[in-house]
Amino acid sequence: MTPDRMEYPCTLEQVDLPEIHLSTVGAFEPDGRIVVYLEELGRLEGDITGKTENGFAFSVDMTKPRLVKINEKLGSLQTREKDGDDGLRRHNRIEPSRQTSHLTLSDGRTYPCEVVDISISGAAINVEVIPSVGTYVMLGKMRGRITRILENGIAIEFVKMLEATKLPA
Repeated sequence: MTPDRMEYPCTLEQVDLPEIHLSTVGAFEPDGRIVVYLEELGRLEGDITGKTENGFAFSVDMTKPRLVKINEKLGSLQTREKDGDDGLRRHNRIEPSRQTSHLTLSDGRTYPCEVVDISISGAAINVEVIPSVGTYVMLGKMRGRITRILENGIAIEFVKMLEATKLPA
């Protein structure tokens, strides 16, 4: 998010804390301030330090304890990637036999979707419309918040965890 509150999708390219390189479609100038939300690292704020081939680099403002925490998280993510575990879900997922559902936005618009997998705490769905991370939606009758953007859809964390016995079979 830029100082004028414009938001652009981005992809993490390189991390060498406190500097991070992102690829993006927006045009960013050095010496500007930026707020970046990365699904695994959270909210990061800093100064743009330069342009890169596909985006920009920025220097993250953070305290030493936050730097240590982010480095630990990055180490954990590298271990998960190496071991083949994406680790982004806290609970076991299932692939429901009935995968069709609908996604409802807060303004009442409804879109058909396909439930890729579901757990007691959330779901991954394929859907044509991609609302912003943080947006509250309804998946069928389950209220949740979008936590990340996937290749063909979104991941939703439910506001209230489902009972394991009520997971769709």
